[in-house]
Amino acid sequence: MSNNIRLGYSGIISFGSRVSSLFTGLIFITLVTRHLTQSDFGLWQLILSIISYSVYPNVIVDYWAVRDIARGEKHAKTAILFGLILSVGGIGLYLVISFLSAPKVGEQYIFFIIALAQVPLSYLSITLQTLSQAARPQSVGIAFMIFEIIKVVIAIMSFYTVGITLSVAILAVLGALVAQCAVLLIMLPRELYKRSFDKQVVKRWLKIAWLPCFVTVSGYIGTIDSLVVTMITGSTLALANYRAAYVIAALISHAGAFTFALYPKLIGGAGLGESRYVTKLMMLFSIPMSAGLFILSIPLLSVLGTSYKEAYIVLWLAIPVVINITINQLFDSILTGAEKVDVIKSSFRGYMKSRLFTVPEISLFAGLISIVTISISSYWLTLIHASYIIISITWAVIVLIISLPGIFIKWKMMQKSNITFECPWKNIGIYGLASIVMSLGLLAGGAYNFKHFSTFDLVAKIMGYTALAVSIYTPIVFVLDKEFRVMTYKSIEILKELRNSGSR
Repeated sequence: MSNNIRLGYSGIISFGSRVSSLFTGLIFITLVTRHLTQSDFGLWQLILSIISYSVYPNVIVDYWAVRDIARGEKHAKTAILFGLILSVGGIGLYLVISFLSAPKVGEQYIFFIIALAQVPLSYLSITLQTLSQAARPQSVGIAFMIFEIIKVVIAIMSFYTVGITLSVAILAVLGALVAQCAVLLIMLPRELYKRSFDKQVVKRWLKIAWLPCFVTVSGYIGTIDSLVVTMITGSTLALANYRAAYVIAALISHAGAFTFALYPKLIGGAGLGESRYVTKLMMLFSIPMSAGLFILSIPLLSVLGTSYKEAYIVLWLAIPVVINITINQLFDSILTGAEKVDVIKSSFRGYMKSRLFTVPEISLFAGLISIVTISISSYWLTLIHASYIIISITWAVIVLIISLPGIFIKWKMMQKSNITFECPWKNIGIYGLASIVMSLGLLAGGAYNFKHFSTFDLVAKIMGYTALAVSIYTPIVFVLDKEFRVMTYKSIEILKELRNSGSR
């Protein structure tokens, strides 16, 4: 099944959909942050964090389904139905965590109840994305774009009728999830539904369920910092500033869309040479995006609300963290995608020695160190009555420092495992040079902190500076990088192909 995946085609569609969704996402987050108090925005982020914890059991399905389907198995019905069964436990987990972490003041708990429906929908959505990743990765990008559009439409309609409230934000996400699931169901290849629900497949997945559970716990350990900081400080304000910065920094992660199709491709037996192509595409966009976000940090945070301007230092720290996360995802795909231990039906000890276990083990130790350090620092800063912005900055510094060693460890793992990874250093150097010139042009144009008279004026000027950045960066790379010129011509052919298929 994965042999039919075209990395460039899938990557361009996925990245294109994410870039186009930046505009809808900007509209949505601006509507929300400008009409919710910082306390309500922090509460919403807390709810979203709890939902992410509640979908934990579904990792059993997602982890093995993508590997099986990438190798030609047809377990779509089994994965979907088993995922929905597990969602019952997810609902219970959500209720327990909500009860323990929800602020015990006023009627805020009602928002946790409203968001409850998002749990089973999230199970279905994630499973469908997993199946699509293994068979037709580009459909995930299209469904993501639909998700963003529906979310914004609901928010705008509410803005002109009942206004923007926390309930509206929650319901907008729910409606968008329904639309996303519908699109994924329609676009998933029919052949994957041929086999009925297979109990033997479920038994096999459950027998080795400890491995995906370990992988997920390893990744989640570091994300409970939101709960820890909120409970220690007794407020959602530090979380609001921290998340606001990461909402902006996360724009860089869209460049990771090019690694999305690499994982199933490698599982299906593709050569590791594909990883160099993906790395070039990822760096081509992530490097200039990082430079642009660094310079436009204050204006971008101002879009979310003037109260978030002080979080610009948090954003500066978040940028390298997101880049590091994106590179780690690439290395994880290479290390685990090339692993064949599950093909030979290995023993428990075999799985423990495989890269399927040792790679997430790195994240586990980093997460544990991060949580302990953040807990101690937040507790001390709260005792001395430090401001919430200082707590957020300290939080970001800790995450940055602890996230760095993992990438070097994985690099060494690839060398020891004889995994040939040819890093395109020359291309990266060209992208870096072009980004420096681009940054100088933005600074000369006053992009760092300009005056504006309204939100519309602010957004319009940001878009103008974005256009300026693209107009400086693209020609330089086009002239200096032959491979970029080839990719440009191929991209044009793909766009023509999409247009022709759409007209039919």
